[in-house]
Amino acid sequence: METVPGSDLTRDVNRSHDSETTRTVPPAASQDPNPSRAADTSRRHSRTRMFLSLTDDDSDRLRDLRPLVQLRVDEIVERFYVHLRRFEETRRYVESAQMAERLRALQRDYLLQLFEGVFDEAYCQRRRDIGRVHHRIGLDPNWYIGAVQLYQSILFPMAADHLASSGRAADEVLPYLLAISRVLIFDMGIALEAYSEALHQQILSEKEQFAILTTKLQESNAALAELTGRLEHEVRDRTSALFESQERLVQSEKMAAIGKMASQMAHEIRNPLSSVILNLELLSDELDALDGSHVDEARALLSSVLQEAGKMNDTIRDYLNMGRMPQVRLERVDLPPLIRQQMGFLWPELRQARVTAYLDLADVPPVMADAEQFRRVLLNLVRNSLDAMADGGELRVACSRQDDGLVIRVADSGAGIPLSVRDQIFQPLFTTKEKGLGMGLSYVREVVHAHGGTIECEDGNGAGATFRIVLPCPKEADDDA
Repeated sequence: METVPGSDLTRDVNRSHDSETTRTVPPAASQDPNPSRAADTSRRHSRTRMFLSLTDDDSDRLRDLRPLVQLRVDEIVERFYVHLRRFEETRRYVESAQMAERLRALQRDYLLQLFEGVFDEAYCQRRRDIGRVHHRIGLDPNWYIGAVQLYQSILFPMAADHLASSGRAADEVLPYLLAISRVLIFDMGIALEAYSEALHQQILSEKEQFAILTTKLQESNAALAELTGRLEHEVRDRTSALFESQERLVQSEKMAAIGKMASQMAHEIRNPLSSVILNLELLSDELDALDGSHVDEARALLSSVLQEAGKMNDTIRDYLNMGRMPQVRLERVDLPPLIRQQMGFLWPELRQARVTAYLDLADVPPVMADAEQFRRVLLNLVRNSLDAMADGGELRVACSRQDDGLVIRVADSGAGIPLSVRDQIFQPLFTTKEKGLGMGLSYVREVVHAHGGTIECEDGNGAGATFRIVLPCPKEADDDA
């Protein structure tokens, strides 16, 4: 929105006005009583003109347009005030007929001064006075800025048509329009500077009130600090109580888990242990009456003892693995040779379970891994698959490169894993087997995660289960690939 850039609103708006005797020469500009500040202001205005490229050539161009402005000044001012009357914020300054006519006269005077092309310090001081007046009457600077744009929209086409009709080429018109734009922006800058100074004075005058408010605020802060202290003390007490309660809850959960483990461990160990004791008693009897014909029977009993003892050892080992997960010691490991070696170690178990194993090991780069722990990962997955193929079947172990990682797949042709329990199979103590602790897959997941990898059970579509492990490749391996 716009207002009146060149109007002096300090005059008495109630004074009777004779339009024929209105002054067309603006009143003398007020002088800054501080010589040093006046000199600084003058230098600042000079620098502003330089920054805007407002030169003597621009002054000449404005003077060339002055006859046009003199001829059409009333039309320009009328268009300006028609626009002002459209907005409530500026309409109140032109509602009075006397006031409107006075402002029109002052605006004519401003436009004619604008096109005289003289931008000395007296001219600048008059513009500063206008800015102070606008601030005093409460006119927002945005309206002043809008007034500059409005004058541009009126003067630009008027000047362009005039110059074109005078035979000026198109490239000769632009400098005249730039001269108009520069002087209007220069005027606007000076007026806004006055706004700024007036606001600064207003802030200084409010400093005392601010000091009073500051004192009150300090008193309020002191009271707030005291209240905050009491609240913090109460929060600490309640937080401490909450932590104690949470600690007790965690401890209870741990104890419940330990109790469950202890119960299952007692069950798993008691049965093979009873068998061991019974077979030892029988073996003792046989040995007492041992002769050549009973050697085979004694050997069978001894084999049974060793087998049951092995079960006990496996059970204890699984519990120890869960309770004392070894730290990962990473080194460069070639997975294909490691997988071949481990599958060779498991060959007797595969043959006994009537399972045919197939290896599909691509040439992949090394990974950073703990070789020993990864052997145990493969051992757990393969034995898990063997348990799922009670009547024999096929086992496929594959290793390949995929995106920025290595993929290991262990797939069997067993009964598969029901979808309803697939999300639980990696949880400690969860198992679907009649015999087992539910520790193997939990251990596998922990080791894989410790290597920065992932493991999931893929849908076998009713044809067994497939476990898929993805391990990240070292950066140097990616660079070499």
